[in-house]
Amino acid sequence: MKGEKYLLKGQISVELGSADGGYELPNNIIVDILNSEGNLFDGTAAILVSHEDDQTGSALFEYSVWANLGEKLTFVPRDPRYTNHL
Repeated sequence: MKGEKYLLKGQISVELGSADGGYELPNNIIVDILNSEGNLFDGTAAILVSHEDDQTGSALFEYSVWANLGEKLTFVPRDPRYTNHL
């Protein structure tokens, strides 16, 4: 067996700094994937896996993508509060 692609997994930890709890967490966060030249290569969604933890005051999102060995990728999460809705 020869591995052609590899499953990359990542996490995004979001600190919840709103004292009044006014910001509701989205169910997912869009993650842009840039190639080695900085151009948009692909995208994925990071899914909410844990809500606010009283001890840490943060929530956790997870994502995974398939990639080729040797690819240099940069993962850039988009803040859903500032995403334009078309």
